[in-house]
Amino acid sequence: MSSEDRFSERFGYSVTDAEITVRQDAPTEFRHVLPKLADESGLTPKPLRIVVCLVLRKRPDPNNWSERPSIAEEVSYLIDNCEWFKVMM
Repeated sequence: MSSEDRFSERFGYSVTDAEITVRQDAPTEFRHVLPKLADESGLTPKPLRIVVCLVLRKRPDPNNWSERPSIAEEVSYLIDNCEWFKVMM
């Protein structure tokens, strides 16, 4: 593959253009947008909580039964407070 065939070359992107701002964390903005992207894709808070709890090995809060705001807030809390490498899975 020649350098002209690379996406970055065709569109003028360079690896040195972007400064690395975060090395050992998932940025707050990224954590915040994950549940929103899931919602836009049709995944409501209840099934999203199942996925998040499975990945994080957490027990869903049995006191949360309404999707909004309770389960949605629980999902956000779990994502906001987990180790950064769990967010990137």
